[in-house]
Amino acid sequence: MRLWWFALRVIRYAIYRINRTIKIIANWIYAIFVFRSLQLALCCQVTTRKIPKSTNFGHPIGIVIGENVKIGQNCCIYQNVTIGADRVGGEYPIIGNNVIVGANSCIIGKVTVGDNAVIGAGSVVVKDVSANSIVAGNPAKVIKLCAG
Repeated sequence: MRLWWFALRVIRYAIYRINRTIKIIANWIYAIFVFRSLQLALCCQVTTRKIPKSTNFGHPIGIVIGENVKIGQNCCIYQNVTIGADRVGGEYPIIGNNVIVGANSCIIGKVTVGDNAVIGAGSVVVKDVSANSIVAGNPAKVIKLCAG
């Protein structure tokens, strides 16, 4: 009687471990499949893990974000935006809180974008952007400073 009970417990534990392993592997396969599908369908490449959940992608098409980019809370990033290093092995941008990045903009190199900044559509940011400012152009220049 005891041997039967022990064997049943061992089998039950083995089935539990096998199912758990299959579930973990299935989750990884699913995540890779979904990530690749979205990457192909939307032409997006977001490799950083430093994006908070409050970040909003207005139109998530053609967005490229480098692996070491830091993005603050409540940012809005529109379509065809590139945020990354200026060369291989270069430094990545740091984007503050409540920043709006307009369509077709590029933020390149070791750049810090201050809180509450607005980057106009089609801008190329290669220098630091102060907080509470609106910048636009190629290269981006301050258009207006807003009260904080």
